[in-house]
Amino acid sequence: MTRQKAAVLYVCLLVVLIPFAIFPGLDEFALLPRLALFLGLTLVFAICVIKLPGEDRRIPSGMLLALLSFWAIAALSPLWAGNPFRSVYDLAKHIPAWVAFVLLARTFPIAGLPIVVTCHATAGLAVSLIGIAEFTGISPFDIPSTGRPSATFAFRNLAAAYLATGIPIAALCGLVTPTRWQRVLGLAAVCTMLLFLAYTRARASWFGLLAGSCLALTMWLWNQYRFQSRIRIRPPLPAVLAIAATVALAFVPDQLAEQHTQRFDEKKESLTATIASISSPGGDRGRFAMWLGTLDMIADAPVLGVGLGNWEYIYPPYDRSAQIYASSSPHRPHNDILWIWSELGTIGLVAYLFLLYTVYTRCLRPAAPKSTANIVGLACIASTTAFLGIGMFSFPFERVPPELNLWLAISFVFALPEQSDSGRRYRLPDLLLPALLALALVTTIRHIQFDSRYIRAHIEFRKKNYEEAAKWAAEALQYGTFDHQAWLVLGDGAYHRGDWKTSVKHYNTLLDYHPLFANGHNGLGLAAYGEGAMNEAITHYERAIEIVPRHFPAIYNKGLAFEALGEVDSAVTYYRKSYNSNYTKPYVNLGALYNSIGMVDSAISVYESAALKAYLPAIEAFYNLGNLYLEQKEFAKAGDSFLTFMNRWGHQDSVWEAAKSGVAQAYSGFGVQLESRGSIDSAFASYQKAIEFNPTEHLNWFNLGNIFREKAKHKDAIEAYTRALEIEDQHVDSYNNLGMTYRDVGNDDKALQIYRRAMEVDPENAILNFNLGQVLLVLGRHSEGDKALARFRDRWTGDPALVHFHLGNALAQA
Repeated sequence: MTRQKAAVLYVCLLVVLIPFAIFPGLDEFALLPRLALFLGLTLVFAICVIKLPGEDRRIPSGMLLALLSFWAIAALSPLWAGNPFRSVYDLAKHIPAWVAFVLLARTFPIAGLPIVVTCHATAGLAVSLIGIAEFTGISPFDIPSTGRPSATFAFRNLAAAYLATGIPIAALCGLVTPTRWQRVLGLAAVCTMLLFLAYTRARASWFGLLAGSCLALTMWLWNQYRFQSRIRIRPPLPAVLAIAATVALAFVPDQLAEQHTQRFDEKKESLTATIASISSPGGDRGRFAMWLGTLDMIADAPVLGVGLGNWEYIYPPYDRSAQIYASSSPHRPHNDILWIWSELGTIGLVAYLFLLYTVYTRCLRPAAPKSTANIVGLACIASTTAFLGIGMFSFPFERVPPELNLWLAISFVFALPEQSDSGRRYRLPDLLLPALLALALVTTIRHIQFDSRYIRAHIEFRKKNYEEAAKWAAEALQYGTFDHQAWLVLGDGAYHRGDWKTSVKHYNTLLDYHPLFANGHNGLGLAAYGEGAMNEAITHYERAIEIVPRHFPAIYNKGLAFEALGEVDSAVTYYRKSYNSNYTKPYVNLGALYNSIGMVDSAISVYESAALKAYLPAIEAFYNLGNLYLEQKEFAKAGDSFLTFMNRWGHQDSVWEAAKSGVAQAYSGFGVQLESRGSIDSAFASYQKAIEFNPTEHLNWFNLGNIFREKAKHKDAIEAYTRALEIEDQHVDSYNNLGMTYRDVGNDDKALQIYRRAMEVDPENAILNFNLGQVLLVLGRHSEGDKALARFRDRWTGDPALVHFHLGNALAQA
């Protein structure tokens, strides 16, 4: 095998395998496996270039200078970066593409282009069919995604970046291949990739491909003019029909069955709505504000930047409440030019622009309109411009598939024989490149090892299994701090088990990696709060709020600290400041605070705001509302609140059981109200529901017994009262009513037994003594009956006139 054959095989493997390389057991399951595969294949190819025979082309000095300049700035940036480790492992993301270009520009034979673009078109067609099947709801695959349709790319915008930069390369399959089936394949690939791209609703990728296509068309027309060639546009009928069908199908509504946190919103529900959203208010999704903040960052570090991968660590103070919250923060400015400028400075940006200038000038060298050189050059212009266009609003610079497409297109241009120069072979890069790739591969493997454990930590953390999450985070960190938030998981684990000192240690380590990470300062505040150092806690919370003004948890925690200090007014102020429809927890505490100082109406009002009027309701608020409604005897509302809490709480713990008991109390109380209104049947149904939710509450059975007695269902009443006494044998009212029920059926002896047992519980009970005296008189035991009635008279605390009324009734029955 020669270097040239190895180059063709290498590129074919890349374009076929990279789009399908995913590993769902990772957090970055669509990035790290592709990066590792890219690095591994490139390492093998680099060794082949050294070992195998074959011709070499000399890379033009301008291109080599531009590339090495950009490399040098990126490679040296860890020296001045705030987080040098992040710079190092971010560098590993770009090394394989850069090295691939150096090797392919020297070894790739243009004769191998047809087979390479055929493989690329095949992969693009397959990926697009998967994505279209997702969009139409007929996909047989269960591929993980955070936003469909995404095929094998984890998110639709990432799929769109691959499509927009890959469509010009796939189009080469229909333009430079020798056989009919390859041209048909190229047309099919382009059409399906265009349709999938339309279905992603990714506006940045639409813009990028449109800009690339327009520039390529302009350059084609210019080339026609330069060579005085007649412009003849006669597309084959099958191509016209295929394009027309693609356009028509682009307007089909989605049939996505799954709901995602980033599913199409109302601005992207249809193709026309997505187009209209470009100019609608809020259509930029906060990017403009983020770009302005990034420009301010650049102004503070204009020459060298903040270091590769460090935008995320420096940006927070520049955000000005645009994008950063406690639960989320951007990792990049969604603009590759600003990203490169901010991280590598003006020197890095100039090197990058010089690199692009060299590429475009190479693509625009004069070539016959129908020549392979002209066609490949136009495809490179389209792909490169698409990459830059997407990068104006997104981040293809970070992702393997679009960056691979970019550098493949550039490599094809520099591999053209009529645009290559012969010359001596560069030995130094040959010897260094495998070592560089090996180091990047080792770094990526360790990143994968970290990621496979960190995703488990993340899952357990979201489940609030903090100890288990901390265990996985500790294992992940053995491979390096590839995500600083692993230290946050460790700190929170120590905090939740009450180990304040260990939590402080972990939070401080977190802040060593990311000093401007507000959650770290909030964690230090929580630890200080746990130790009882309220003023210190407030200081840490204020630092978190200074960095992220809309850090609602820190504002809320500051309110907790003020409440602990007894400064109620300040606590109320911060609870109100920290509340919004997505963060309702503060109103749970505010309601409890209002309730504790007797402001029940205010407590109910804030609980209702947190539970009923919020976008993300506070589940605890439903429970507290239920208890307050019980106190206010609004039993219907109490029952609804408790039931909502039970349905949303998610696990059957002691609080859930208390809510279940609250439902029973609500039904029971509602039954009493209905009974007092004369709605006996409705009251009976309510008591039955109370027993269904809490069969171990004696009052539920007591109330049910009363309804049975009123309906003259004496046997059922006796069973209900007996059940109440089995649960609570000290309940005198159950004894009283059970005894009266036995008297209703003429069983005075049994009634006497019941009253005797009740007297053992409460011999001072006036009504019990009256009932006992009454039954004794009926049974002819006058002396004992008179004594019981005398005790009744002595212990009666009600209306004195009723004493004579009751005694008269008792004597009349005797």
